[in-house]
Amino acid sequence: MAGMTDSTSATTIGRKAAKKARTSAGQPTIGGVLLTRAAGIAAIWGTQHLLTATFKKRAGHAPPTAADTRTSIGGVIGWAVVSAASLATVQVLVDRWAAHRALSHLTVPSDVTVPSAVAVPEA
Repeated sequence: MAGMTDSTSATTIGRKAAKKARTSAGQPTIGGVLLTRAAGIAAIWGTQHLLTATFKKRAGHAPPTAADTRTSIGGVIGWAVVSAASLATVQVLVDRWAAHRALSHLTVPSDVTVPSAVAVPEA
């Protein structure tokens, strides 16, 4: 099995190795879960305030809202797209950081062979 080049087999073996590593390492701690949730909330809050402050500084007024009839629909939609894309990007970065943090302490058990096509975090 170690010399397999079939990507499906490599994926299956990688999943089995990851599952066995998770099982042997135990469940995430409540402190770790709370830390990642708090980091996500703080990152989103900070990004929202940074975007709003930047908009106010550049435009001289607060960002438009859906109920703001003085601003064109294009301006409102433009702000919605920019702010949503920025917040989604921050959320992806926080999720990736949390996943990396959660998996960084795991090791692959010695009885599991992992093909080189499968990325396994180093211990």
